[in-house]
Amino acid sequence: MLLASIAPLSAIVLILEGPNNPTPLGEWPLKIIEIYMTWYTFFLSSNFIVMGWIFGTKIEDSAKQMLTPICWLFIVLNLFATASTIDVGWVVHPAAPNGSYGHLIFWAAFANAAATIGFAVVWGLCLRKLRIS
Repeated sequence: MLLASIAPLSAIVLILEGPNNPTPLGEWPLKIIEIYMTWYTFFLSSNFIVMGWIFGTKIEDSAKQMLTPICWLFIVLNLFATASTIDVGWVVHPAAPNGSYGHLIFWAAFANAAATIGFAVVWGLCLRKLRIS
């Protein structure tokens, strides 16, 4: 059972081996991806939860002023998330061996960046909705 849980992690280490790694097993790219994906999952979940909490209930006029900074905060954070996503893809992509793994990292970074840009746009639309209504 323990071997089965370790096998996928060792496969990722083998995938990320490359000449630019500081160690022969490629721990740095693996650790970067691990930390990034943990943060990314938490951040996108936070987007969904806060957006659902704010816009899933009736907003009183007196509360709209207080929600404007929250919208701006999430717009800025999503744009920073886009920049960090591109940076992680840029750093980890060369560490992948030739073949389809480099493409996998590129397209994953592209999809994650598109998602964070999409969230920034939706927060902008929510901000506009707050101003109009």
